[in-house]
Amino acid sequence: PIAGSRVPGEYYRQKTIREPKIIMCRRKLKRSVRPQIPSVLARRNFLKFFCATVVFVIVAQFLLLEPGAAQAQSTNRPPNILFIILDDVGIDQLKSFNPQAPQITPVMDTLVQQGVSFNNCWMMPECSPSRACFFTGRYPLRTGVRAAILDYDLPSSQVSPYEVTTPRVLAHAGYASALIGKFHLGGPDNNPAGIGAPAALGWNYYNGCLVGGPPYIDATLGGQTTNTALYPSGFPVGPARGVGWFLGPQTNIYCDDDNGAGYTGQECVQLGGIPALNASGGFATNILDATITPTFANYNGYYAWPRTINDGTNISQVTDRHYMVTAQTDDALAWIQQHSSNNTPWMCSVSYSSIHTPYQEPPTNLYPPGFVWPPEIPEGNTTEAQIKIVSNLMLYGTDKEIGRLLVGAGLATNLPSGELQYTPAATDTMIVLCGDNGTYFASVNLPYNPLRAKASPYQTGILGPLIVAGPMVVQPGRTVTNMVNAVDLFSLFGEIAGLDVRSVVPASHILDCAPMMAYLTNSAAGPSRQYNFTQLGSTVPPGLHIYPAVLTIAGQKVGTDTLFDSEELAVDEGAEWFGPGAPVVYNDCCE
Repeated sequence: PIAGSRVPGEYYRQKTIREPKIIMCRRKLKRSVRPQIPSVLARRNFLKFFCATVVFVIVAQFLLLEPGAAQAQSTNRPPNILFIILDDVGIDQLKSFNPQAPQITPVMDTLVQQGVSFNNCWMMPECSPSRACFFTGRYPLRTGVRAAILDYDLPSSQVSPYEVTTPRVLAHAGYASALIGKFHLGGPDNNPAGIGAPAALGWNYYNGCLVGGPPYIDATLGGQTTNTALYPSGFPVGPARGVGWFLGPQTNIYCDDDNGAGYTGQECVQLGGIPALNASGGFATNILDATITPTFANYNGYYAWPRTINDGTNISQVTDRHYMVTAQTDDALAWIQQHSSNNTPWMCSVSYSSIHTPYQEPPTNLYPPGFVWPPEIPEGNTTEAQIKIVSNLMLYGTDKEIGRLLVGAGLATNLPSGELQYTPAATDTMIVLCGDNGTYFASVNLPYNPLRAKASPYQTGILGPLIVAGPMVVQPGRTVTNMVNAVDLFSLFGEIAGLDVRSVVPASHILDCAPMMAYLTNSAAGPSRQYNFTQLGSTVPPGLHIYPAVLTIAGQKVGTDTLFDSEELAVDEGAEWFGPGAPVVYNDCCE
């Protein structure tokens, strides 16, 4: 907190204690009634009158509060924190921040209307550095996390278990902490904690995917075809119906035709199956034509992925076959509902994987009402036009899942019109929502420059949307234009909990964060920063060479020799590979 200002936690507690009003009432009664009490009987009558008056004041005050506000003010504990992170969603994606963006985020727009939005928030150019900033309050030059963590990165390029992370800070205020979804702060490769990295960084509970994004799309459909050009989405697209392979209760593989109705390819993977192919590589229309039994060992983008769980000493990893974004909402709700029954404050960080590559169509129940694929563009996910459509579908689906999260957590309700009703004052939870860096090249909305997007230190690559809403926000609907940085969220989480992070974190761990609470409680608050900062650097260890690849962006060829360490990754990101195995090999972009 700024020197001389009131500690935010103290503000919250003083605001919620009702005793001063009772004392004022008592003083009034003493002045007006007490001189007229001449006997013991009169004193008894006075006490009855006084108690009844106090009870009336308390009940009246309680009834005037909305239900959630009464609940929030019935305790001295700090509010809960729901931290929502969007992957590769830059400031260009939300119409509340960019008038030229499509209107596809009604839930997040509601949060903007009921909260404070920040339109000058700098993230780091890639995801791991930004996330390390969120949870340590320290720039990449201090944590060593200077680029997105890949499987070759050494421990020095991952978040150290000796960092004083947000869950460790909030533990001083009694918070339980969970991280759901994308982790990408360290591990499992080259990390002493392995798949237990989230627990090693202080989280009480973790459930999600440890690495940077969903796995590669399985264009072979479980090894049923070697022609990877046939099914780049990981399933047959369009309305055609066929049969699918599924795992039985004893992991036995069986083929099913949905009682003769068949499945679309999308429905099949949505149900955890693999569309069946015939001997010619086409979508099998009946069980007899499905002659190639697939393997269920392959991952498939958002539909089949490695789930890691850290729950105390229970550390495990399994393959999950539920759509990743929906699963992340389900997991967050399960944890929140479990912890909402007691009086312990909690912080749940829901780190959605969308809209990170690979671009893969979400389940149709997450599509906008009445959506029809444009007839002039073949359905798919390989051309720029197709990628933009899929990216928008993914963002709309994620926005819809955020709405389900808020309703399931008891923070909002759905109106008969389908709109979200969110009244922050009726809750005991602060909501913080942001993107982790700029949007990836092909998904960028004008007027932002797709050639200077994610992984570049230009505005399109580092400006992320930031929204804060909840009972501590004064005069919602405001936009703050002052400079804010990813590291400042570390301070904000502490301020919400009533903690000064600099009194918790040892002085040897230099913090770069600036306070943010004044922006929420004072619409006239001045800037807390005199400058802003972002950083992207190489973490490639000695002996490893990154070969060039070429992306086609807005009709232009853009070379990079820093982003892709393998042909598989380059192709998955829509780039042409010029490393080992390519017809022409170059050592770097200069060649």
